[in-house]
Amino acid sequence: MKIRLQPKPNQPLMNPKILSEDSKMKIEIDDEMMDKILCARLYTDYHLLKSDIRNLKSAKELQSYQKEDLKAHKKYKKAMATLLEYYIGSHWESEYENFIASS
Repeated sequence: MKIRLQPKPNQPLMNPKILSEDSKMKIEIDDEMMDKILCARLYTDYHLLKSDIRNLKSAKELQSYQKEDLKAHKKYKKAMATLLEYYIGSHWESEYENFIASS
C-alpha cells in the first residue's frame, strides 16, 4: 500500500461540484485498515520530525527559539520511538524504512 506524504501540486482536496454540505459518506473500516492508517500517520509524523531535526542541525547559526525547538524535537523523537515500539512492535524501524522507501 502506497501512501503519499503530500498531495500532488495543484490537486484540489475536494471537488466542490461533487460534494455539498449535505453530502454524507459512510465508510466501513476494519481493525486491520485502522492499524494501517495509524501506522502511516505515526510514520509520517516521525519522518517529518526527523526532517525538522536535520534542518535545524544543518543551520549555520540557530536563534535561541530554534535551539529550544531542537532540544524539544530530540525529546519528542525519543517519545515517538517509544510510541512506535508500543503500537507496532520492536520491528517498527524496518517497517518505517520500508514505508519511507515506498512513499
